[in-house]
Amino acid sequence: FNEYSKGKEYMVLRAGVLRIRTGPKGSDLAVLYIFAVGTEVRQLPNCKLQIRCRVPHAQEYLFTAESEAEAEVWHEMLRASIKSAENKTRALLEHIYSGSTMHKYNYSNSKRSRRFFWVQKDELCWGRAKTDSEVQNVNLKECLGIVYGPMTTTFQRCDHREDPDWACFSLLFTGRTLDLAVAGDLQIHAWLLGLQHLISQHGVGSMPIMSEGEFYRRKVQYKLMSVAHQNGLVLSRFLLMKVKEAGRPGAAKAVASTGGLGGLGAGALVSGGPLAQPMQVFSPKKEKKKRDKEPLDPEAQVRIEGLKEQVLKLQAMLRRRCAEADGQEELLRRAKEGKISASQELSKELQEITLDVLSKRCKALEAQAQQLTESNEQMAPQAKDAGKSERSLKKLQSKLEESDARKRSLEQELGIAASTTAKESGALNASSKAKKVAQSRSQELQQRVHDLEQQLKTPQQAAPAARQAALDNKRHDEAIAKGEQEKLHLAQRLEALEQEQKRVLETEKKLLERLTKSQKANQSLDARCAPLKVAAQAMRTQQQRLRTEVTEIGTTFNGEVKKMLEATTKVRDRTKALEQKHNLAIEDRDKLQTLVAELEAACAGSPSATKKSRAKAKAK
Repeated sequence: FNEYSKGKEYMVLRAGVLRIRTGPKGSDLAVLYIFAVGTEVRQLPNCKLQIRCRVPHAQEYLFTAESEAEAEVWHEMLRASIKSAENKTRALLEHIYSGSTMHKYNYSNSKRSRRFFWVQKDELCWGRAKTDSEVQNVNLKECLGIVYGPMTTTFQRCDHREDPDWACFSLLFTGRTLDLAVAGDLQIHAWLLGLQHLISQHGVGSMPIMSEGEFYRRKVQYKLMSVAHQNGLVLSRFLLMKVKEAGRPGAAKAVASTGGLGGLGAGALVSGGPLAQPMQVFSPKKEKKKRDKEPLDPEAQVRIEGLKEQVLKLQAMLRRRCAEADGQEELLRRAKEGKISASQELSKELQEITLDVLSKRCKALEAQAQQLTESNEQMAPQAKDAGKSERSLKKLQSKLEESDARKRSLEQELGIAASTTAKESGALNASSKAKKVAQSRSQELQQRVHDLEQQLKTPQQAAPAARQAALDNKRHDEAIAKGEQEKLHLAQRLEALEQEQKRVLETEKKLLERLTKSQKANQSLDARCAPLKVAAQAMRTQQQRLRTEVTEIGTTFNGEVKKMLEATTKVRDRTKALEQKHNLAIEDRDKLQTLVAELEAACAGSPSATKKSRAKAKAK
């Protein structure tokens, strides 16, 4: 009984979520996240139970049970649910505090980069390694919520996203998002629910809380959608098609004839879609830049696929042989018990032959399947490493080509700068010569003025000398003005040339610095390429050796399969012969029964006839 709504309500507690409904099959009136932080449960007198929740917003409920025992049971169950949720949350937080490798998608170009993420003091930190000096972080107290799946614009703009939908999630902040993707079921479970717990402690946003059951439901839905999209269908149409296929009359027989479902290895299809690959643990100190994916060697990939198909066929054949052995053993058991009439000799012989042959073949098939599985698992990472080394070599080669091109362009720019400097030095020499000529002309003019002053001091020559001096002064003034203009023009030109020379010197200095840096980069690239080239050569050698081993294993396996088929044929022939002997034994038994009946009839007739028939039977 709800004291606030004044009505009876139906309560369901499952996986840390308390649902309040109108009835057993009614709709949800409210949902209380008991597993969230800040939840309090108190048992009050008069069979009352008080529940307070803080996530996603503050809620309080007061219920009245029918008895004290019922109230106490509900109180204990709610407390146990809270305790279990705290233990699970503690394990998730330990995982995200220690950190792991994830992919971060950039908002500008939607490209991903591999970084090491960890949580420290309510901050989500990431860098190339946990000990990296250049570490970025965001404050989880400012986070508005968390979204599961590729829902943001950054994910939607990716044309070919390499991470599956169920491995993606986003953190929402004011004006931005942090879009991440993990590798493995364990990591998505820990990071999504662990970060959700830390964000819900501060209560900044109003995003709904995702329970563990809701998380698993959403993950399975994403995996099913991925499989449906691979088949070119939507999820509802894909599920209908699978249900119809399962409901066909021959579906069960087809599954039984193939020996049941295949082994659930990495990539096998289950109810939630393809199983995830095993989570890889990356060392933060050895992380490298993201490399574009390239296809592996086609020949090696074809061989790996062929080995996988052979392993599946062997497993199916092993299951069929085991079923046949069980059937033969059951048949022999019934024959021993007398439910099936057969001679003792036939039963023993059939039991020994069948069980020995089938047990040997089953053991041989199990050993072959195990060897092929181990060789396949060993070859897969080596082929992947070889592909990575080839991609890194190609990338380094492209960088070397780019550095060579930059070096050539810098040399061209240096040549142009040198020619410009030579031209400017010639112009400076010409301007200095013009300056010297102007100085000599000014000295001559000063000497001429001095001579004219001396001439003016003599009175006899004052008048004509004055006129001549006036004309000369006029010409000299014009020459001086012209010289001053030339001097000003030369000074301006000289200043412009000096500024241009400074710019050229600065450009030359920058070009020299860039050239030095490019030479150092080339040297470091050469030093880095040397071990990679050696490693690539070793990888190629190892890959060739593995190919040879796989070829030998395939040849040996084919020979063993042929031997097994021949042995199976012999077993069938032996079984047929035993069946023929069994039929002959049955015929002999029928004859004996007929003879016994005749003897009994003869005994009932006359004693002499009885003696004759007994003698006859004895002779027979």
